[in-house]
Amino acid sequence: VCIKGILMLREFDCLRHLTISGFNPVFGTPLEGPNPASPIAVAKFVALARILLPDKDISAAGSASLQSLPLMLIAGANRAYLGAYVCRARTSKGFADELDEVFKPEYEAKIQGGLVFADPSKAVERICRDLGFEID
Repeated sequence: VCIKGILMLREFDCLRHLTISGFNPVFGTPLEGPNPASPIAVAKFVALARILLPDKDISAAGSASLQSLPLMLIAGANRAYLGAYVCRARTSKGFADELDEVFKPEYEAKIQGGLVFADPSKAVERICRDLGFEID
């Protein structure tokens, strides 16, 4: 975990919000080879940021999935930017399983042009409420 970057951010009085996203490789790009950041690695970074930046809003984004959202919130994130799930229907291993386990019956998924689009907002609200968080 790179704490130098977080310590540097403490120098900026104007910083109010930090968004943390782990690396997520995309098939068909030059960076498709490296492994994605593990949820534990991202949660460690979130926890460290929360300790070093206690008065800042910290968001989990990008690499945060619905399955790892509770971990990110418990680690110290107080916001989550998940947006719509968009992935290739045939190249994302486990996406259908994740939809079945996490979203049903709360999602509306649409397949168009080989891409899957799913709105996780209802599932996110449920997860946050289950953890005792308020929804803005």
